Amino acid sequence: FYPDGDGDGFGVEAGPVATACTPPEGYVAQAGDCNDALSEINPGVPERCVRPMPGEEAIDDDCDGMRNEDCDCTEGETQPCLAPGLCGNGVTTCDSGTWSDTCSITPEVDTMCDGLDADCDSRVDEGLRVVCYVDDDNDTYATNTTRVEICPVGGREAVGGCPPGYTNRPGAAGEVDCDDTRSNVRPGGTEVCVEGTAARDEDCDADVDEGVAATCWPDSDGDGFAPLVASQQRCTVGGREAFGGCPPGTTNRRPTASTDDCDDSSFGVNRDATEVCDGAGVDEDCDGVANPMAQCQCVAGDDRPCSEGGLLGPCAGGRQSCSGGRWGACSVPPGTETSCNGVDDDCDGSADEGFTVVCYDDLDRDGYAPAGATARAQCACGLATRTTHRAPSGAEVDCNDANDTVHPGAPEVCDRIDNDCSAGGGAEIGEDADNDGFAPIGATWCMGGFPRTDCRDGDVNVHPEQTAYFSTGYCVRRLSGGACIQYSWDFNCDGRSDPEPAGACYSDEEFGCFSASQCRVRSGPVATETSSRCGVPVPHVSSCGCGSTDNRCSMRTADQLLKCR
Repeated sequence: FYPDGDGDGFGVEAGPVATACTPPEGYVAQAGDCNDALSEINPGVPERCVRPMPGEEAIDDDCDGMRNEDCDCTEGETQPCLAPGLCGNGVTTCDSGTWSDTCSITPEVDTMCDGLDADCDSRVDEGLRVVCYVDDDNDTYATNTTRVEICPVGGREAVGGCPPGYTNRPGAAGEVDCDDTRSNVRPGGTEVCVEGTAARDEDCDADVDEGVAATCWPDSDGDGFAPLVASQQRCTVGGREAFGGCPPGTTNRRPTASTDDCDDSSFGVNRDATEVCDGAGVDEDCDGVANPMAQCQCVAGDDRPCSEGGLLGPCAGGRQSCSGGRWGACSVPPGTETSCNGVDDDCDGSADEGFTVVCYDDLDRDGYAPAGATARAQCACGLATRTTHRAPSGAEVDCNDANDTVHPGAPEVCDRIDNDCSAGGGAEIGEDADNDGFAPIGATWCMGGFPRTDCRDGDVNVHPEQTAYFSTGYCVRRLSGGACIQYSWDFNCDGRSDPEPAGACYSDEEFGCFSASQCRVRSGPVATETSSRCGVPVPHVSSCGCGSTDNRCSMRTADQLLKCR
């Protein structure tokens, strides 16, 4: 007996045979099954005439070693076309016992970029798409050379028809966008000086703040000399050309072992100072020797006015005598510092100690200092010295010390500028997201600046005063699945669809009534197809119909009644 796995009464000779008086469970006496996994295939069934899919072989149903032998179809019988694209929706008919090679749907010329294979060649939109590259910030520069092919968008001719978020400029050498999240950062951009970690390479040349920043060293006493410390990159300041544009409290003079300031707290102590023979032991010229003998020798018994020894203030009127080859102390005893007057009242070599206040650089005089501003002791802070008493910390940091209208607490203006420094000094994108000069309707967080009348702030083509017409509308209503069911052509935000310019209408022969209650839609703001019965929506159309008197076709969009185009 032969094993019969599919229970069709026929076994297979290749399996383990059984010798018994009666067939065991799962065994039969007759062999010849060529597919023991399918009961509908065995020597006892008739051959079925089933056309195989392309690339596959027909099935030998009756296990006689032949496939579809003597198979004919029934006259008038139909079956789906084995064709790509839209042609696959048609059928082929049995003619004279054989299947016809002609499909009920024939290829058309693929003229619309719509994702459909109208010419049935297994390709979609060939020759109609444009090559684009990702450009998230819409500054026309891409970050790499990865290309995509996309249907073109009207009104985007400057970037080869590529839709928003794409450009036709590949991110090749020299044209790579180094930051695709900011439209002001791109090859050829303008460098904007920002000190600290917020500095950026706006022109994507791998250098930061070139031409608008300088290498500076701390110079707390303002004498043009710096101690041996690390340099800083600081934004240049007008009127400081003598210091290479370095802001107050810094200098562009590079300190070395022979040019450094040995005391950066005293204006009169530096490499260019004259040594004062005052017996105070101060090395004014930073040569490592205080009151050198070559300058301070004297003869015992000599005396002179204290002013000749370099003392100022009340002590200048006293006299000093030479003792042991050096000038002694001044005969006028020190007084007491009583006011901030720039005078060394107590003759100790320092003026105004105990009367100064700490001030911070405030170049735009708005009362706020930028991050990292130099602190210095002065008699008073204020406009005259371009300083403020307010320390740059927390929420009191000036994000733009070159503009007195930008500082913490300033009124926020609809101008894409972070006027109140709430965004760290970056551009306020929400005040005009598409950079078309109009703020969004309902932008109550800012005042003045751009008109708050933009009905679609994410689309640069849509804003008041728009006079251009774009054949492709924008979606204003979608299904939960994402499909758009309502488009708008209101490009100037007046609440009405903008008509296509005169001269673009179609004649009644090309576009008019299809029957007593149907309109034939060819192109324009609606899809290319014949619409359904009046009252049934089609893409971009809420209703359509032919007039009973003039027999002209019209449709109704979501915005207003328009002639069919």
